[in-house]
Amino acid sequence: MNRYIQKQCSKNVYTPARELLKFTIPGRPVPKHRPRASGAGHKIYVYTPAETKRYERQVMLLAAAAAKGRVFFGDIAISIKLYFSDRKFGDIDNYAKSILDGMQEVIFDNDKQVAKLHIERHIDKDERAEVIVEEVNNE
Repeated sequence: MNRYIQKQCSKNVYTPARELLKFTIPGRPVPKHRPRASGAGHKIYVYTPAETKRYERQVMLLAAAAAKGRVFFGDIAISIKLYFSDRKFGDIDNYAKSILDGMQEVIFDNDKQVAKLHIERHIDKDERAEVIVEEVNNE
């Protein structure tokens, strides 16, 4: 069942409470790279590459600014549009992984909440990723 809220000074008495969360990540999208390992003596250290960490942090900051404190607790649907200036790109799912990891614990608690995921790839001179998040009913 849909939840409704009343907006003041609105011609429509009730408006659906669920609102889309939209934000754009400027620059060339960065795929999730495999974790790296290095050793020192008898210890092995596993770490995320710096480029991936920077991109996930950028996603986190932009998502937090767009959310303005809103958090999704139920199942969600995410749509991602990736824009590249050329045809040099990696596997499309790896770009989604870096964006989802950047939004985790900011927009939603765990990426297990993602019930629907839609990813598109486009060619455009203005490189970016556009993200839309919305709550879904899985009754």
